Amino acid sequence: MKKNYLLHLILLLAISFAYGQTYNMPAGSGTASYSTCSGTFYDNNGTGNYNNNQDSYITFCPSTPGDAIQIQFTSFSTEQDYDYLEMWYGNTPTGAPTEVFTGSLGAFTRTSPSADGCITFHFVSDGLF
Repeated sequence: MKKNYLLHLILLLAISFAYGQTYNMPAGSGTASYSTCSGTFYDNNGTGNYNNNQDSYITFCPSTPGDAIQIQFTSFSTEQDYDYLEMWYGNTPTGAPTEVFTGSLGAFTRTSPSADGCITFHFVSDGLF
């Protein structure tokens, strides 16, 4: 029984890695919107340093109605008070952002409480490193 359970666990992990998507913040002043159930979210340069003069938006909505997007940041680092990531719960960035992230932060998680289950981000970086 133990071997069977381990085989199922390995198969489940293989399936999740095979179907996981990678999402990069749009470059420049771009926008993007995704309907997804899982993935990895990076700045505009993936695992490299983000670019200067960014002003872009990205929205994640659940692919299953009634679900909610949960974002787990394992790493977050920007130039404190000059480069920042704004976040809104919902599919549009209306009103003041729910939260603003800047500087070096430890791991954290956010789950959308909005009726549509979406989370929208706005990333801004200045012209200097």
